[in-house]
Amino acid sequence: MLRGEFGAKGMYMLDYILCEIYRTNGYYLQWDDKRRLLLSDGAGCDCDPNFIREFVAGCIRCSFFDERVLHAFGVLTSAGIQRRYVRMHNSRDHIYVRDEYWLLDLKDPRDVPAGVLNKLVFVNQSSTEKPDKSTENPDKSTEKHTNQSKLNKSKRDHSKSFPSSEERIESEAKSNGKRDVIRLGVLDQIEYSIFADDAAVDLSLVGDLAEIMVDVLSSNKKSMVIGGEEYPTSTVKSRFRALDHEHIVFVLDCMHKNTSEIRNIRKYLLTALFNAPVTMNSYYAARVSHDFAK
Repeated sequence: MLRGEFGAKGMYMLDYILCEIYRTNGYYLQWDDKRRLLLSDGAGCDCDPNFIREFVAGCIRCSFFDERVLHAFGVLTSAGIQRRYVRMHNSRDHIYVRDEYWLLDLKDPRDVPAGVLNKLVFVNQSSTEKPDKSTENPDKSTEKHTNQSKLNKSKRDHSKSFPSSEERIESEAKSNGKRDVIRLGVLDQIEYSIFADDAAVDLSLVGDLAEIMVDVLSSNKKSMVIGGEEYPTSTVKSRFRALDHEHIVFVLDCMHKNTSEIRNIRKYLLTALFNAPVTMNSYYAARVSHDFAK
């Protein structure tokens, strides 16, 4: 629908907006006239502010971005973007999210995997009235601290205290800025959106593989040990930059067919990713030969 209405320029603008979302806050983008001007200047390709305004309106019409959050808070986000965000950050101890922008169902593992649930920390804007999305404890109009505590408890079985401000989020975003840029590149590299649209795929495992790729590509070490062998980090990074969607499918396939005990899953996946570019073709060729021999 978007391609038919806005053409290739619209698809380029969609990619540009998504890159800005993942580069800045990870799962949302403040949206106003100033942001449109900045995007128009940065994107080029005759994407003037009026075109960008019409394009975003088109995205809202086809539910690519959430209309309620945009109108209430001036923010671009979506459930799909948030699903990818929490999965790609599942290696962190805490995942800070803005409560008022939250669109996922914490009780649905398709939205929030069990391994991510206890890492979520919801942050509220103390200066803004926000709709209460919880169906529990409807009377929450006493003290601010009590309101926040009950909201947090209603959202998660294992609650965490709210940070006193957004400084921790901003600090973490800066320290992880490089990783987030690399992570965005990895998502594009392995065509993560294809996995996300396939209900049969274990997205948590795909997220683990992508996070290992981010670890490797953001490493400052001189060498790495993979499969008991030491390699220069430059060699490992070169191998990991060669990985694509089919290599990830290959690793997933190997995981599903493995029947032996895996004692260290991270080392196993690291080795599988490192070997994938040089073993995938031989593996599938051997399987084809085996099938024909039957």
